[in-house]
Amino acid sequence: MSIEEYWIQIGKPKTIYDPQQIEMFLNKFISKTNGNLNLDTIHNNEFSDNIVRIERDGSLFKLYWKDYKKIFDKQKIDSATENEIEEVIINGRFTFIYYLMDIHKISIDIWPERGLYVVFHCNYLPQKTAIKYLKKIFLFENFDSENIEIKETRRRIFFCDNNNYKHECVIDILPISNSILFQKIKPWNTGTSQAILKLTTLTEIINPIYKNKQQFSKLTDDDDKIRSMISDLRYSLEGLIKFYFITKAIEISMDEANSVSWNSVITDIIIKFGYNMLSDLKRGLNLMGINLEQSFIKDLNTYSHYSGCFPTKTTLLECHEKYCNTLEDLFDLSEYKIKIDLLRYNNE
Repeated sequence: MSIEEYWIQIGKPKTIYDPQQIEMFLNKFISKTNGNLNLDTIHNNEFSDNIVRIERDGSLFKLYWKDYKKIFDKQKIDSATENEIEEVIINGRFTFIYYLMDIHKISIDIWPERGLYVVFHCNYLPQKTAIKYLKKIFLFENFDSENIEIKETRRRIFFCDNNNYKHECVIDILPISNSILFQKIKPWNTGTSQAILKLTTLTEIINPIYKNKQQFSKLTDDDDKIRSMISDLRYSLEGLIKFYFITKAIEISMDEANSVSWNSVITDIIIKFGYNMLSDLKRGLNLMGINLEQSFIKDLNTYSHYSGCFPTKTTLLECHEKYCNTLEDLFDLSEYKIKIDLLRYNNE
């Protein structure tokens, strides 16, 4: 039975949230493809050309690219072959190389002629949190900045555990760090992966607004849903703007010549990602040549909090229209194959 047949057998779930069920499905994915899987990330980097196994601790998953424990154990009794030893040396003499991620959910789909693939929707995993977790489970003490390789969008953490096995742990440092796991059936470059991941992320941010828009025609001025819908606009707008800065960070990481002019702005936004308010993001957008109307921010803030002011349907529709305009300012929607007319509200 192929992984596609197995997926059909379990009801073709498009999304899985439960960590235990995610683990079960990923184990099936690995076993039914013999680990012939590529893992790509949203920031256009390949991590691995196969996955040998996974480990789970709550929602934290380690996806192993290399597991040389058996070879190291054979070396202790001088039974490892020259080819095995050479492979270990080529890969930095590490016992384990893996990707650590905090998975919120997975999405599953099938690409014609390329088979089933999985998208990981991940929670933000800060470097300090990752190191604290690794120290807890592997009981190592000697660790400093020299044990970390710093890249624009990821970190490689190196350490020896209490059994003297060497680890290379890779984490994303971008607050939005979705990844894709796909089969090596036909050529699939990182550009394809990035396009799928960017579309998936943007669609996820927009979807609540699209669902709300479907209810606009039934709303009246005294409808309690209006306030919550404006709150949804505010939340989604923050997501749009922050994702815009993430895409810019990705572009910068691949274009060193462009990094000098915008790097400090984007780095500051990303470092303060969870704490940036719309006014902070507006200043960043101004530096990028994009204007976010102050009156729009004021309305969203006023009606998203208990301010003593009560929004009307007209207020909601005006905010929704400005949201759509901002979406067009931030992204080339043709690249994402998103039709803005389906999101706009026509009251005719």
